[in-house]
Amino acid sequence: MRTGSILATGLALATLLGGCAPGDDGTAPPPTTTPPGTTSDATPKKIQLPRHWFDGELDHWVGQEWQSLDLLQYVQPPPSGLDDELKYLVFYGRNCDHCRDMFNDDLAPNPDLAARVTAVEVPVGQKQLRDPNPWPMPDTACELRQLPLGPHWIMTTPLTIRLENGVVQCVEESGHEECMLLE
Repeated sequence: MRTGSILATGLALATLLGGCAPGDDGTAPPPTTTPPGTTSDATPKKIQLPRHWFDGELDHWVGQEWQSLDLLQYVQPPPSGLDDELKYLVFYGRNCDHCRDMFNDDLAPNPDLAARVTAVEVPVGQKQLRDPNPWPMPDTACELRQLPLGPHWIMTTPLTIRLENGVVQCVEESGHEECMLLE
């Protein structure tokens, strides 16, 4: 994994974006979203969205239960089957050529694999989900979700996570073949 260059890129972007903690510059707090979980009265609880999200050391996710991954609290509605024997989460962008190839070459022709995938679209900007000319999404059996608008989501797509019985077994940034055991 290229964590060094990814970390440097993320830190540069975070510095450029000019923020650290939400609301630390006196501006209004960022928008909120409803994460997985509920309050005692079964009302979904609200969480504050970050100004930006970045994790330069994704390898530390391996061995963790999915509930401990902060990124997943922003995916709405929550993905299904996260505690299944085998589940894949793929964060993708509709301007990402590798993502397009993954959907067209590996997921669309393989419904058994696609049925185990929750594909989470990553917005291209704080106020825009995708570029004006996104690649067309093929028909797949994937469960589709998206990250909310608002934060700068700093990651290299596709970001692929393999879960086995709810525990992270593999994290792959800028690819999917290793975690999906397609190599």
